[in-house]
Amino acid sequence: MQIHKKNSLFALSCAVFVTASSCFGGSPFVIDVATSGPGAPPEIVVGASNLKNFLNDLINAQGQYGAISGFAYAEKTTFLGVGNAITFTGNSPGTTVTLAIPVIGFSQTFTGATRSDVETQIHDFIKQNGNNVWAAFLSALAKQSPNAVTDGNPNAATGTMANSTFLAEGFTPVDEILPEDPMSSPRLSGFGLGFDAGQFTAAGLSGQLVDFAIPARWKLSDKVGLTLNIPFDYMTLEGAKIYGTGFNLAVPIRLESMNKEKPLNWRVTPLLGTAARASPDLASGVALWQIGLSNSLDYRVNSKLVVCMVNQLTDYHSFKVSYGGYSFDPEVKQLILKDGLRVVSPLTQRLIGSFFVLDSRFLNQAAVKQFTTVGGSLAYHVTKTMDLQLAANYDTGTAFKSWTVGLASAWKY
Repeated sequence: MQIHKKNSLFALSCAVFVTASSCFGGSPFVIDVATSGPGAPPEIVVGASNLKNFLNDLINAQGQYGAISGFAYAEKTTFLGVGNAITFTGNSPGTTVTLAIPVIGFSQTFTGATRSDVETQIHDFIKQNGNNVWAAFLSALAKQSPNAVTDGNPNAATGTMANSTFLAEGFTPVDEILPEDPMSSPRLSGFGLGFDAGQFTAAGLSGQLVDFAIPARWKLSDKVGLTLNIPFDYMTLEGAKIYGTGFNLAVPIRLESMNKEKPLNWRVTPLLGTAARASPDLASGVALWQIGLSNSLDYRVNSKLVVCMVNQLTDYHSFKVSYGGYSFDPEVKQLILKDGLRVVSPLTQRLIGSFFVLDSRFLNQAAVKQFTTVGGSLAYHVTKTMDLQLAANYDTGTAFKSWTVGLASAWKY
């Protein structure tokens, strides 16, 4: 069915069956079902946030799809903004259904004695072939959708992991470049807690995000340290829920240390980590490992200004995971480059302000190839061993905008 031949029917269907926001893509999935035959009901266009529930209702002709029972149908799904991503066609009794995924050139027909039998066959097929078919679909989706869960955008598993390691390791802690007591060595061991929350819009869809992090660092010598960061994140996308966590290790190596006589601070930091991101609602998930390197140069212009340049290159690869009978690897292979410029200045004896601009680029195929982040923070020395920090960031890229605010605390020893 050609959309341009159905403009009036499409508008009428939207008005009857769903809200205007669903008609224009305000849902993770927008489903368009057309039936044929004498007495066929009007075209049905609905929005959904759970793929499994929608499939069950469609194949079994129940719920909001009860009207298609007894009619042949053709269905097409817009998946996270990617049009015609998945299609279903079925005969009038619902005993023969063809599943097609045009974005990867896949099509297969399932035939059973009943609608329920066909549904079981489709679920079994995805379980048995998930590492080939569904994984290939998720890989293709990451190259086209700014809302993909696995890769290709700032909120995807790779983008979130790169941001977490950059903020934890790229920016030198302010107490190392502007210590409260310039006559003493900075405290290089400690632990902290961090919390961020915000909102985003991407390709017409919007959502909220929250992340919580537990960083810790240890001084191994005057030149070498060890840091650990455990992030947890939670997102909603138009009703769909997405969960993530990770485990990152880093070894900051101080090649030059800023002191009263030397204005330069230089450190390189090898990075290693793993992360997982999953959304049962969106039938998407990934497990990743990461390796990378961060380079930080901090130069003290005068007692009131430090200029910092930070670069980070990280490499991400997914690996096969199994859960609930499903097993797949969404074939993530991504490189992310981040280049940032930061200025830090003491506003009072205990209050330090900073501002930064950051350019981020996905070097392999991605829906959002590049985005820019501007942000700032205020760090307050509560005591000689405790800091509080308030921060805010704003991201903008192709079909993507996001803002976050956060509060962090750190204890040093």
